Amino acid sequence: MLKNCSWDKNRIFIWDNFRNFDNTLNIQLKKILLTGGTGFIGSHTAVALTEADFEVVLYDNLSNSKHSVLNRLETITGVQLPFIEGDVRDTTRLEQTLNDHNIDAVIHFAGKKVVGESIEKPIDYYENNITGTLSLLKA
Repeated sequence: MLKNCSWDKNRIFIWDNFRNFDNTLNIQLKKILLTGGTGFIGSHTAVALTEADFEVVLYDNLSNSKHSVLNRLETITGVQLPFIEGDVRDTTRLEQTLNDHNIDAVIHFAGKKVVGESIEKPIDYYENNITGTLSLLKA
């Protein structure tokens, strides 16, 4: 488990709970694609990344969120974040998005997560969560 994590344009700092050491990844990140970007976790991450001077592109199919989140994000951040309405299972659309926006990194939050529903509809969850992740990896 991570105790704390912070980032800037050039490095990601990770502090490990158990070993109490600092791993620094020296990588240049500029544009980050957030899948599930209008959901609860995705939208909060978008705010944090924008405040840390990252360029954020949101990708979401709006199945568990609303388009109005985009207006709230703009109000909070002062930035109109690019938004692509799309499903993570659409590899072609993901490839197009990655190329069109020159994405450097992806944070993947586009997953279904309701336990009861996942028991009732396991194939739907498998299709979205596993196939969607594989689609993103292929893109």
